[in-house]
Amino acid sequence: MEHEIRQLSPMQRMASRNMLRMVHEAAGVTVHAEFAADGLVSFLASLDSESVGGGNVTATHTLAKCLAIALQDHPSFNAHFDGSDLKCFRSVNIGLAVATEGGDLIVPVIPAVEQLTLDEVATCARDLATRARAGKLQLSETKGATFTLSSVAGFPSVVFATPVVPLPQVGILAVGAIRQVPVAADGELRLGHILPVSLSFDHRPVNGAAASAFLETLSRIVGDPAKQLKSSEMQTGKTET
Repeated sequence: MEHEIRQLSPMQRMASRNMLRMVHEAAGVTVHAEFAADGLVSFLASLDSESVGGGNVTATHTLAKCLAIALQDHPSFNAHFDGSDLKCFRSVNIGLAVATEGGDLIVPVIPAVEQLTLDEVATCARDLATRARAGKLQLSETKGATFTLSSVAGFPSVVFATPVVPLPQVGILAVGAIRQVPVAADGELRLGHILPVSLSFDHRPVNGAAASAFLETLSRIVGDPAKQLKSSEMQTGKTET
């Protein structure tokens, strides 16, 4: 049979070895959920209408900030696991998966997201993603993630995913595109927005109940990001200008 041999790039080969190790070493489990996203949609629309962030703040940036808040309430997920001990971190360093045109997947890290304003998160994320695609990241900028966020929102037909936990992290969240769907509430049917999410986690240090509780907290934060982000920034002494 006619065929074509396509060699993997050095980065893809390294990623394939790491993926195999992760699958063999971790007890990976995925929980899928749908978040009510009307509040998130309204929040993003308000940013555009008020020109806050210059329209540069996306759902992914907002979710990174929401994750930082939720992870502080669930420190077992903002952690590394070495097979026997769970190291829970005070600072939330979010790895943000970036796909390159060449097919590589690079995960630059936004450090101390809990200390950043939403606009600062957006600026940092855009800078890291741009330099990642241009091959200009420093190796140190891909190290130290305590939790990873991946988005397949660019492919609207994909609803859920099953991301592989990037060891030694405990969890990774994949999000799909926000969709408008019929929603039943108070005996009436209306149009609403939902956000599909998939949480993969290492079942060795945390269990399904803990994962479900974490998703419930994150769902509440995503449901009213304006209130939650304002409260978080007041606690850190930083507010949007």
